[in-house]
Amino acid sequence: LQLAALASGIWLGCPRKWSWTGIGLLVLAALFCGALAATLTRASWIGLAVAGMVMLWLRINWRARLIALISIALALVGMNALLVEWRGVGFYDSSDISFQYRRMMWEDGFRLMREYPWLGIGMDTVLAHWQDLGLRAYEKFGLHSHFHSTPVQLVVERGLLGFGAWLVLLGAYLKLLWGLV
Repeated sequence: LQLAALASGIWLGCPRKWSWTGIGLLVLAALFCGALAATLTRASWIGLAVAGMVMLWLRINWRARLIALISIALALVGMNALLVEWRGVGFYDSSDISFQYRRMMWEDGFRLMREYPWLGIGMDTVLAHWQDLGLRAYEKFGLHSHFHSTPVQLVVERGLLGFGAWLVLLGAYLKLLWGLV
Protein backbone atom coordinates (compact mmCIF):
# COMPACT_ATOMS: atom_id res chain seq x y z
CA LEU A 1 0.00 0.00 0.00
CA GLN A 2 2.68 2.47 1.02
CA LEU A 3 4.90 1.68 -1.96
CA ALA A 4 1.97 1.96 -4.39
CA ALA A 5 0.98 5.31 -2.89
CA LEU A 6 4.58 6.54 -2.85
CA ALA A 7 5.26 5.59 -6.49
CA SER A 8 1.94 7.16 -7.55
CA GLY A 9 2.67 10.34 -5.60
CA ILE A 10 6.16 10.69 -7.07
CA TRP A 11 4.70 10.16 -10.55
CA LEU A 12 2.07 12.85 -9.91
CA GLY A 13 4.83 15.25 -8.84
CA CYS A 14 7.09 14.34 -11.75
CA PRO A 15 7.36 17.35 -14.11
CA ARG A 16 7.87 15.16 -17.20
CA LYS A 17 5.34 12.37 -16.70
CA TRP A 18 5.92 10.80 -20.13
CA SER A 19 9.71 10.70 -19.98
CA TRP A 20 11.47 7.39 -19.32
CA THR A 21 11.57 8.23 -15.61
CA GLY A 22 7.87 9.13 -15.53
CA ILE A 23 6.83 6.00 -17.43
CA GLY A 24 9.03 3.90 -15.15
CA LEU A 25 7.33 5.39 -12.08
CA LEU A 26 3.92 4.76 -13.59
CA VAL A 27 4.78 1.13 -14.37
CA LEU A 28 6.19 0.69 -10.85
CA ALA A 29 3.01 2.16 -9.33
CA ALA A 30 0.89 -0.15 -11.49
CA LEU A 31 2.93 -3.18 -10.40
CA PHE A 32 2.59 -2.26 -6.72
CA CYS A 33 -1.17 -1.71 -7.20
CA GLY A 34 -1.45 -5.09 -8.91
CA ALA A 35 0.42 -6.78 -6.07
CA LEU A 36 -1.87 -5.11 -3.56
CA ALA A 37 -4.96 -6.14 -5.54
CA ALA A 38 -3.74 -9.76 -5.52
CA THR A 39 -3.82 -9.82 -1.70
CA LEU A 40 -7.63 -9.42 -1.70
CA THR A 41 -7.23 -7.24 1.38
CA ARG A 42 -10.24 -4.96 1.50
CA ALA A 43 -8.94 -2.37 3.95
CA SER A 44 -5.73 -1.90 1.95
CA TRP A 45 -7.69 -1.36 -1.25
CA ILE A 46 -9.80 1.30 0.41
CA GLY A 47 -6.70 2.86 1.98
CA LEU A 48 -5.00 3.11 -1.41
CA ALA A 49 -8.15 4.60 -2.94
CA VAL A 50 -8.27 7.25 -0.20
CA ALA A 51 -4.53 8.00 -0.59
CA GLY A 52 -4.99 8.31 -4.35
CA MET A 53 -7.96 10.62 -3.90
CA VAL A 54 -6.04 12.91 -1.57
CA MET A 55 -3.07 13.08 -3.95
CA LEU A 56 -5.31 13.77 -6.93
CA TRP A 57 -7.36 16.32 -5.02
CA LEU A 58 -4.24 18.36 -4.39
CA ARG A 59 -3.05 18.22 -8.03
CA ILE A 60 -6.10 18.53 -10.32
CA ASN A 61 -9.03 20.84 -11.10
CA TRP A 62 -12.68 20.24 -10.15
CA ARG A 63 -13.65 18.44 -13.38
CA ALA A 64 -10.80 16.02 -13.04
CA ARG A 65 -11.72 15.57 -9.36
CA LEU A 66 -15.24 14.61 -10.35
CA ILE A 67 -13.93 12.10 -12.89
CA ALA A 68 -11.53 10.71 -10.25
CA LEU A 69 -14.37 10.30 -7.72
CA ILE A 70 -16.51 8.46 -10.25
CA SER A 71 -13.55 6.29 -11.31
CA ILE A 72 -12.74 5.32 -7.73
CA ALA A 73 -16.40 4.55 -7.00
CA LEU A 74 -16.57 2.32 -10.07
CA ALA A 75 -13.27 0.66 -9.13
CA LEU A 76 -14.58 -0.11 -5.63
CA VAL A 77 -17.79 -1.58 -7.07
CA GLY A 78 -15.68 -3.70 -9.42
CA MET A 79 -13.38 -4.82 -6.60
CA ASN A 80 -16.39 -5.75 -4.50
CA ALA A 81 -17.70 -7.89 -7.38
CA LEU A 82 -14.30 -9.61 -7.65
CA LEU A 83 -14.26 -10.25 -3.91
CA VAL A 84 -17.69 -11.82 -4.05
CA GLU A 85 -16.63 -14.01 -6.99
CA TRP A 86 -13.24 -15.07 -5.58
CA ARG A 87 -13.86 -15.16 -1.81
CA GLY A 88 -17.62 -15.41 -1.60
CA VAL A 89 -17.86 -12.20 0.47
CA GLY A 90 -17.85 -8.53 -0.39
CA PHE A 91 -16.43 -5.50 1.41
CA TYR A 92 -19.09 -5.79 4.10
CA ASP A 93 -20.65 -9.15 4.88
CA SER A 94 -21.68 -9.97 8.45
CA SER A 95 -21.55 -13.71 7.66
CA ASP A 96 -17.83 -13.44 6.83
CA ILE A 97 -15.75 -15.18 9.51
CA SER A 98 -13.09 -12.44 9.39
CA PHE A 99 -15.80 -9.82 9.94
CA GLN A 100 -17.14 -11.77 12.94
CA TYR A 101 -13.62 -12.07 14.34
CA ARG A 102 -13.03 -8.33 13.97
CA ARG A 103 -16.35 -7.44 15.56
CA MET A 104 -15.60 -9.63 18.59
CA MET A 105 -12.09 -8.19 18.91
CA TRP A 106 -13.45 -4.63 18.76
CA GLU A 107 -16.13 -5.40 21.36
CA ASP A 108 -13.53 -6.88 23.70
CA GLY A 109 -11.19 -4.00 22.88
CA PHE A 110 -13.76 -1.42 23.96
CA ARG A 111 -14.38 -3.41 27.15
CA LEU A 112 -10.64 -3.47 27.91
CA MET A 113 -10.43 0.28 27.22
CA ARG A 114 -13.04 0.87 29.91
CA GLU A 115 -11.23 -1.44 32.34
CA TYR A 116 -7.72 0.00 31.74
CA PRO A 117 -8.33 3.52 30.40
CA TRP A 118 -5.17 5.53 31.16
CA LEU A 119 -2.17 3.25 30.69
CA GLY A 120 -3.72 0.25 28.95
CA ILE A 121 -2.73 -3.36 29.53
CA GLY A 122 0.81 -3.13 28.13
CA MET A 123 2.35 -3.97 24.77
CA ASP A 124 1.75 -7.54 23.57
CA THR A 125 0.00 -8.46 26.83
CA VAL A 126 -2.96 -9.64 24.78
CA LEU A 127 -0.95 -12.45 23.19
CA ALA A 128 0.40 -13.76 26.49
CA HIS A 129 -2.65 -13.24 28.73
CA TRP A 130 -5.64 -13.47 26.42
CA GLN A 131 -7.43 -15.99 28.64
CA ASP A 132 -7.13 -13.74 31.71
CA LEU A 133 -8.40 -10.82 29.64
CA GLY A 134 -11.38 -12.80 28.33
CA LEU A 135 -10.84 -12.42 24.60
CA ARG A 136 -13.77 -14.30 23.12
CA ALA A 137 -12.51 -14.21 19.52
CA TYR A 138 -9.28 -16.01 20.47
CA GLU A 139 -11.28 -18.74 22.14
CA LYS A 140 -14.00 -19.07 19.48
CA PHE A 141 -11.83 -18.87 16.35
CA GLY A 142 -8.48 -20.12 17.67
CA LEU A 143 -6.70 -17.26 15.90
CA HIS A 144 -4.37 -15.17 18.06
CA SER A 145 -3.93 -11.96 16.15
CA HIS A 146 -4.52 -8.26 16.82
CA PHE A 147 -7.48 -5.87 17.13
CA HIS A 148 -7.63 -4.99 13.39
CA SER A 149 -7.83 -1.30 14.25
CA THR A 150 -4.82 0.86 15.04
CA PRO A 151 -6.72 3.20 17.43
CA VAL A 152 -8.30 0.28 19.30
CA GLN A 153 -4.95 -1.53 19.52
CA LEU A 154 -3.18 1.60 20.79
CA VAL A 155 -5.76 2.46 23.44
CA VAL A 156 -6.01 -1.14 24.69
CA GLU A 157 -2.24 -1.64 24.93
CA ARG A 158 -1.00 1.87 25.74
CA GLY A 159 -4.08 3.59 27.16
CA LEU A 160 -5.47 7.01 26.43
CA LEU A 161 -2.12 8.64 27.30
CA GLY A 162 -0.25 6.55 24.74
CA PHE A 163 -2.97 7.11 22.17
CA GLY A 164 -2.80 10.87 22.82
CA ALA A 165 0.97 10.81 22.27
CA TRP A 166 0.44 8.93 19.01
CA LEU A 167 -2.10 11.55 17.87
CA VAL A 168 0.39 14.33 18.65
CA LEU A 169 3.09 12.58 16.57
CA LEU A 170 0.62 11.97 13.74
CA GLY A 171 -0.46 15.62 13.84
CA ALA A 172 3.16 16.78 13.68
CA TYR A 173 3.77 14.49 10.72
CA LEU A 174 0.68 15.78 8.89
CA LYS A 175 1.78 19.34 9.58
CA LEU A 176 5.19 18.53 8.10
CA LEU A 177 3.59 16.96 5.02
CA TRP A 178 1.25 19.91 4.54
CA GLY A 179 4.22 22.26 4.75
CA LEU A 180 5.92 20.27 2.00
CA VAL A 181 2.83 20.49 -0.20
